[in-house]
Amino acid sequence: MMNKSRILFVVDKWWSGNINYGLSEWEGNLWQSLKAVNLAEIEVFHFDEYYRTNEIKGDEALLSKIAEFQPQLICLVIYNLPDTVNTPSLKTLETIKKCFSIPIFAIWGDFECEEQVKISDVFQPFIDFNMFTATSVVFRRWQDMKKDTKKFSYFWVPKNPNYFYNPNKSRDLEISYPGSPKPDRLRKIRYLEKHGLEVFNTGGETQNHLPITEFSKIFQRSKIILSFCRSGYTQITCARTFEATNCGAMLLEEASPETAKLFIPYVDYVPYFSNNDLLKKARYYLQNETERLKIANSGHLKTQQYYSAYRFWKIVLAKAEEVISARLDDKIFDRTQLYQLDQADDQLILINWGIKTIELPWQRLIKLPLFQAMALKITDWFCSYKLSYFFYLCYQRIKDWRWLLFNCSYACFKVSRSMLPKKLGARLKKSLKPCLKFVKTN
Repeated sequence: MMNKSRILFVVDKWWSGNINYGLSEWEGNLWQSLKAVNLAEIEVFHFDEYYRTNEIKGDEALLSKIAEFQPQLICLVIYNLPDTVNTPSLKTLETIKKCFSIPIFAIWGDFECEEQVKISDVFQPFIDFNMFTATSVVFRRWQDMKKDTKKFSYFWVPKNPNYFYNPNKSRDLEISYPGSPKPDRLRKIRYLEKHGLEVFNTGGETQNHLPITEFSKIFQRSKIILSFCRSGYTQITCARTFEATNCGAMLLEEASPETAKLFIPYVDYVPYFSNNDLLKKARYYLQNETERLKIANSGHLKTQQYYSAYRFWKIVLAKAEEVISARLDDKIFDRTQLYQLDQADDQLILINWGIKTIELPWQRLIKLPLFQAMALKITDWFCSYKLSYFFYLCYQRIKDWRWLLFNCSYACFKVSRSMLPKKLGARLKKSLKPCLKFVKTN
């Protein structure tokens, strides 16, 4: 492994490159998490900040930065195509590869979004290896589609240990949800509040964006962190999972096969399957402190051992060394065995890079009732293959009466407006607009 490598990060400073949204999630927890564990020398280049300050794209400035700093590795976090002011051009990346011969790796946080997959495809000719978070099943869908996966591996979200840690102090917040007030999430919070449980809700990427110092303290003050596992209709494991467990709060999270691949239900965290189930479990674990603390402590210890920033960056540096030396380890592993991030050593993760991803074995679900365990296994299977995933999404959309009502209403509105005279169409639009907005947001 390289000792004290020089790594240059090319990332947005602000969320979505917009200064009005506050600092990016990656700003406090990506390069700063590496700085905190002291495994490398670091420099950072922000395309969004450079453009805002100089009103020109930062490609030439990036190349000058590389020539000055002489990094041994470059990390890209990209959310836009190369023709935007926030992103290096393909010509710049080609120059880095040809003139500097520096390995480039990318970290992707939203592969559940097809748009980010397409952006990733554009940059792949210049990237040596990729790490992605949130959803592991996209890897198996790609293999089902015969897409080349050799550069990709699924990982957890590294959190800065200077902020996300267990202070071992008394917790004055019973239930907290630090995150964006999305309608489906607010409905669950309102359900708890309607039945007498107070939920502390603040923060959010585009609304009440908190500094990382304030944001992390919410996790440290909370007995239970309420979390959700969906992006649209896709099952994911979000950063909140690792923020809660790093800080020693008990994670009460919407049931998902993705989180169950990383943490054991009722051992490291508590899953809930419905509003009523959420209410019962929230009440139970607030009243039974010993059980709550046992689960919170187990989740915290697992995160410290297997999902720490130190381990994340140690594996990155080992992979970079492998790329530089074009060396494959002679050690032979049985690649038919189940691959789990909390059971595999670092070498096994490297050996399986691009070959396979983590699984959901039955033994991880042993504490769940059989029908709930089967629900997670079936969901994982449906999301793992292209055709079955298509039917899964169709089912989820049909089941969501709000989505169905909104789209049916909107389709009728468009057809009616095209058939009616212009004035009547404008009146129809004005009268239906509040109804469509209510269905969409409630």
